[in-house]
Amino acid sequence: MMNISALTNYVSDLETADQDDDVVFHSLIVRGMDLLQLLDVDFAHYFGTSRTTIMRWRTGANAPHPAMRKHVFAWLKQRAVALLRRAKEPALASLPAK
Repeated sequence: MMNISALTNYVSDLETADQDDDVVFHSLIVRGMDLLQLLDVDFAHYFGTSRTTIMRWRTGANAPHPAMRKHVFAWLKQRAVALLRRAKEPALASLPAK
């Protein structure tokens, strides 16, 4: 079951994150992969890099240049917001019509 509160907090954290901080980057990658159920291959495919590179990001062994992190955070936010919208749609559909 999706944790809407955790996803909402995650989106907020992505918006306010210090993109120059390697530790912050690492923690947001790990949280995002868990919350959004992403695999290394999902990242690798989207960003045109290897699964090994993504694994290094995920484990904190290294991180992309800060300019690239902006794109990573934007992609994660886009996916999280889309998931939140899908989660809220059934609730809206069940409301009685006025």
